[in-house]
Amino acid sequence: MSPKRSKDKGSKALGKGFLSHSRACSHFCASMDKADKRSLAKATKPSSPAWSLTHTKFFSAAAEKNLVWVKDHAGDEGLVALARLRLSALSMEAQKWEQAREWLKKPFPKAFEPLSLDRLGDIDLQEKKMEDAKTHFQQAWSTMPERDEYRQLIEVKLASLGVDVRALDLEKKKEKKE
Repeated sequence: MSPKRSKDKGSKALGKGFLSHSRACSHFCASMDKADKRSLAKATKPSSPAWSLTHTKFFSAAAEKNLVWVKDHAGDEGLVALARLRLSALSMEAQKWEQAREWLKKPFPKAFEPLSLDRLGDIDLQEKKMEDAKTHFQQAWSTMPERDEYRQLIEVKLASLGVDVRALDLEKKKEKKE
């Protein structure tokens, strides 16, 4: 005896659970009036607060798990550095400032030092440690290559803290001459 073939092509690939879920959703939507359908559509859009509350926590937990694995198992030090920077960003999003600092404690490869210093400055700003933020941003700015576009972003951060970048540039040139 052969199983009944369904008219729904996706049900064969996705299994019986999908078909029953699909039917339940269609019955649910059929019983809704137009206003309810509009509010449901708004709530399921990625830009809605309801969507972001549920999905951000799920995705950041999964991302953290994967990034920790990369940090522990990747042979490329650049990948490890990127994973640590992203882990610190996830900790900052969760407002876990000390944990964000922990990800940045170990030394970074030379190419990633300015980015780690910038991230430390961002953490300092969130903790209202303005002098520490200035120091970290200045170090990030001075260690970053002059033609790097990201340097302009650090300049904006320094300017918001009242630091004149042109004066820093003159000091750096004087140090090179000596």
